[in-house]
Amino acid sequence: MDIKQLLDYNICRKNIKYYLFIDESGESCLNYLGSKFVLATVIIKQEDFIIIEGYLRLLKKRFLGDDFKLIHTTDLFERPYQNYRKLVKPRSRISYFINELNSILLNIPYKTGIYFVDKNKLRTKLSYVPRKKNKNPSVNIDLSYELCSLEAIKDFAKFLVSEKASGEIVIESRQHQDGTFVKYFDLSKKNPLPGNIVNPLAVEVRERIHTLTISTKKVVNGGLEIADICSYVTYRSLIGDPGNRLKIQEYHLKTLFATIKKNSYLVIPSGRKIKEVT
Repeated sequence: MDIKQLLDYNICRKNIKYYLFIDESGESCLNYLGSKFVLATVIIKQEDFIIIEGYLRLLKKRFLGDDFKLIHTTDLFERPYQNYRKLVKPRSRISYFINELNSILLNIPYKTGIYFVDKNKLRTKLSYVPRKKNKNPSVNIDLSYELCSLEAIKDFAKFLVSEKASGEIVIESRQHQDGTFVKYFDLSKKNPLPGNIVNPLAVEVRERIHTLTISTKKVVNGGLEIADICSYVTYRSLIGDPGNRLKIQEYHLKTLFATIKKNSYLVIPSGRKIKEVT
């Protein structure tokens, strides 16, 4: 370890810590005919987490009467009559709620990293034909998730290096597939990667990202709530509403999408605020 690495390591030991929250929208499986898969990440500094939790709890207390109610964007935009009855009586309260939520997202301290895969492009690249129960052993049918996960971990490691900090990852549970992200997290620490591919950030991932936590949807966590908003809003912005599922006016989606992109920490040559992974 050279002098610069030693200095950075000692700074990390002073507990400058960031959390990376992760959620997804869309189906990553290549056999599923959907065209897009989105992985959203949210970075929050440890000392700022209580601020964000406070704002979100006040919002929910005011509009929902329960500061521990979970904001789940699919429910909010597609099933408000089932899960947010206090908002839909009168219905105009939904608009007020989303406007207040957007105002909070404009002002609280967090950063976003949004990744997506065009599955049609990926299938063409792999010459892969989706069909029921297709289990071609030469193709990882969950490749969309693998590509986005590895890219997100890599970018988080780069961010921690730039901030001379350490970090933890908190991911929304994928129910019976939680081991998949654990596998990709382990993979991100290896150099070289399979296929003898150089992984220049393997050391940084090992030294700076210390913990991985998998959280179920029953846990109310402001970071995961924002990641859920980011993933859902991006997904809907990319694919539209072909199934006519939206019960909320579309401009709310556009407003939230513009807000979360303003907080992007990704460096993309094209200037686009969300990253297409190929």
